[in-house]
Amino acid sequence: PEQEADAYRKEQRKGVDPLERMNILVKNSNLEGLAIGDIPGRKEISVVVSRVKRLGAPEVQTATDQTVLHQGDIILAVGSKKNLDKFRVIVGVECDANLHKAPGRVVTRKVVVTHKAVLGKTIDQLELDERYSVTVTRVSRTEIEMTALPELALQFGDTVQLVGEE
Repeated sequence: PEQEADAYRKEQRKGVDPLERMNILVKNSNLEGLAIGDIPGRKEISVVVSRVKRLGAPEVQTATDQTVLHQGDIILAVGSKKNLDKFRVIVGVECDANLHKAPGRVVTRKVVVTHKAVLGKTIDQLELDERYSVTVTRVSRTEIEMTALPELALQFGDTVQLVGEE
């Protein structure tokens, strides 16, 4: 039974690229003053931006779709390697900074979806970024980790990863 379960999990993950993080320095002057939610192709490329460090700022902040970018900002993006590479071409260049470990009040929490009012709602419909200034970066469903796209409908037992400030 254990081997069958392992084989089933492997089959389920087939064709699903693992999610990674990439720190990107904003260099594209066309993105100056543009909100993250308005970056051309971001949603189609299936990338979520969770953190931003402003040029010269000592601490990292939570990034939401409403966060306005400036040249010199560093952002932390989550997605598959292939999609992160496409997104990097639009935004700027990969950099050595590690915003995941950078100082600041930004924390990550995992929450299991059980509340009836949430079931079947999309991440976009929940408006978590507008209401609570948190970003959903990943959704795990039956051990498959997915990018938290706005149109993804939540199911009972999904685990969502939230990024926000303490």
